[in-house]
Amino acid sequence: MRARTDEESVASSSSEADLAYWSQQLADCPEGIELPCDRPRPAVRAAMYEGASTRLPALVAARLRRAPTNRSPLAWPFAATAVFFGKIANAKQLVIGMTQYDGIVPVRVDLDPREGFATLLARLDARVREGGDHALTDFDALARKLGIPADPARHPLFEVGFGDSDSGVTGDLHVRFDEESTAVELFYNANLFTPALAERLLRVLVQVLTDIAEKSERSEIGKISLLAKEEAARLLEELCTPDFNWPKHLLLHELFEAKVDQTPNAIAIASGARTLTYRELEAQSNIVAHELAALGVGPDSIVALVFDRTPEMIIAILAALKAGGAYLPIEPDSPLDRIDYVLKDSNAKAILTVASRASSLVNHEAHAPEGRKGLPQGLPILCVDDLLKGDPKSAPRRTRASEPHHLAYVIYTSGSTGLPKGVLIEHRNVVHLVLAEREDFGIRANEALILL
Repeated sequence: MRARTDEESVASSSSEADLAYWSQQLADCPEGIELPCDRPRPAVRAAMYEGASTRLPALVAARLRRAPTNRSPLAWPFAATAVFFGKIANAKQLVIGMTQYDGIVPVRVDLDPREGFATLLARLDARVREGGDHALTDFDALARKLGIPADPARHPLFEVGFGDSDSGVTGDLHVRFDEESTAVELFYNANLFTPALAERLLRVLVQVLTDIAEKSERSEIGKISLLAKEEAARLLEELCTPDFNWPKHLLLHELFEAKVDQTPNAIAIASGARTLTYRELEAQSNIVAHELAALGVGPDSIVALVFDRTPEMIIAILAALKAGGAYLPIEPDSPLDRIDYVLKDSNAKAILTVASRASSLVNHEAHAPEGRKGLPQGLPILCVDDLLKGDPKSAPRRTRASEPHHLAYVIYTSGSTGLPKGVLIEHRNVVHLVLAEREDFGIRANEALILL
């Protein structure tokens, strides 16, 4: 099946009035979307169209024929297709090239998951009606006017198109409905998509159309499904992790302690020329854990860690857990206002660091600019390297001070959308993750994960 391209369907010039109109309409639109292609995009765009078609379910066909007199007959299928394109591209904003006899209307689509489909339908119908008087033929000129960099691999404005049976085809994917509203065609750029993926996408489109036809048009866009109920159930059954029988009573640091008992002389940490065995790491973390416990650290107490990536950081993590508390990692070079906020918001019980970092914290605190509140009053700062200097007195392994439902650590978000927010992780969450990944990936005793 071959289709006329947009280049074959329209002339080669656009009026200044049309360019000015679309410059305003598309001023802040994204430059493009990413479609789920099978093949790498060629350096120079060359559309070679193939097509796939299917009959529409009776429910959808009936809805297409029931167009209100105050709306275009293509309004409903266009809005539904816009939802389809947005979902497969994971895009909240996109431009669809709507083909018509005298050119192409580049319709801007804004998708809000919480918005009702009926609201989207009304907005797009208005945009298509208004834009229909400004059909374009010279997209390169508009792209230059919008300041969009030229990319020979892509269409200047859009990757997807829509039209009726009398119009040409544009974009890398193009949806077209027949005049009788009984079938839908999906044209695809065969340089990017295989027939198998095109057929799959066509089934997804029909599912979106069906889901919208079945539901009230007031239904939220975010609740429109790409999957039929039967397929969703099958995927859940096939892809869900099988029941994993794991020891739900264990704490995170108890996994480490079991390794200490099993291979005490094995190397636990290697940092440059420095190494620590499991026995040595256990002994040093026990010393620090007892110091923390003496400060009152216990279940769900937060211990802030201000370290570079050194063995002392690992000692501090284990010490906080062994004391019964939870650790809160803080990047030592973070802005002071962020450090102050995180310490206060978490209600940290103590800070663990090293002497060089402690002095910088204290110096900054002493010279805090006016308007900055500073570190919480009386917050203890313990230096791991000072506690382990010389030949410190050994300390026994502490008895269990927390339970699986207590916190293991707290991570704060970047705060890019407001104030940083703390994410609370319990022991049972981390233990399940560690043991499940060890089983799923077949991690052996002499292997390590780069990132967990």
